[in-house]
Amino acid sequence: GPFRLDRDRRLLLCGEAPVALSSRAFDILELLVAHRDRVVTREEILAHVWPGLVVEASNLTVQVSTLRRALGDTGGEARYIATIPGRGYRFIGQPEAGPERPGQAAAAAPDPSVGEAPAAETAAPVAAVAAPAR
Repeated sequence: GPFRLDRDRRLLLCGEAPVALSSRAFDILELLVAHRDRVVTREEILAHVWPGLVVEASNLTVQVSTLRRALGDTGGEARYIATIPGRGYRFIGQPEAGPERPGQAAAAAPDPSVGEAPAAETAAPVAAVAAPAR
């Protein structure tokens, strides 16, 4: 796919070009990709991205909208982020393993900002993000 999520540098890349994202939008995308196997509730996202703060739900809506624009997900049909009415959001893009250099997986330390991501996710800091096959 055209996008790669570089967790170490906290960048979303389209090809080799960085895509402008706020740190909160990046945190949301990282959380959704890490838990792409399930719906991530609004409450989970708010607690992860704005820990200990009282935040209006509209802030989350604005950040998700920003993410969708950055991913080109602005048409009628979602390709990357699906809204699950009354529950939350789910990342529906198909991640592809990024190129792995020899010894990279063994040498890479887990990224503490990833939290609950599976070990395979933290070992490969760059994962490509592709739209689902039609």
